[in-house]
Amino acid sequence: MNSGEQPLFSCRAHVFHMGDQESKKHWIQISKTAAVVHFYYDNARATYRIISVEDSKAFVNSTVTTSMVFTKTSQKFCQWSDVSANIVYGLGFSGKKELNQFHDYFEEVKLLTRKHSKFKQEINGAMDNDTVKKKQVPHQSTHYVTQGHQVFPLYQSVQVIYKTSDGDLSSVLLLVFLEMSPKHIF
Repeated sequence: MNSGEQPLFSCRAHVFHMGDQESKKHWIQISKTAAVVHFYYDNARATYRIISVEDSKAFVNSTVTTSMVFTKTSQKFCQWSDVSANIVYGLGFSGKKELNQFHDYFEEVKLLTRKHSKFKQEINGAMDNDTVKKKQVPHQSTHYVTQGHQVFPLYQSVQVIYKTSDGDLSSVLLLVFLEMSPKHIF
């Protein structure tokens, strides 16, 4: 976790990694007890991560991507594959309710990741037109709303400063309101 990351959601679960022994896949329990598993948002990179650290050992360190597939394998167990880390993670929950809360948040974060990715593409596309000769890195920040013990992204602002074809500096401030599902509306 770095200083730019903000915790969004936490739960407790037993952490597993998929092992491969003699071509038979099996789960290896990584945490001895139920560990705290967090969703974090990195404002500087506009990325979401699932993290579980105990005694300076990382059980889970997975950046959420739009291509990740979350699978409920039972009423208390789920898994997903992190291709970039080459790890299949598994989480065992104390009940169906906890698993469903994690699943719902995972899917929401994946949707937000897709929106952030599309938003970045739109910004970069706007910056690549013929009138822009030199672009600077845009300043980007995400603004949040708190509901109970959870924090949800509300809108994202990006300030882009650039030089026009006649050499003048110009800037644009873009605000993008992120959709919140009905369960998150007050």
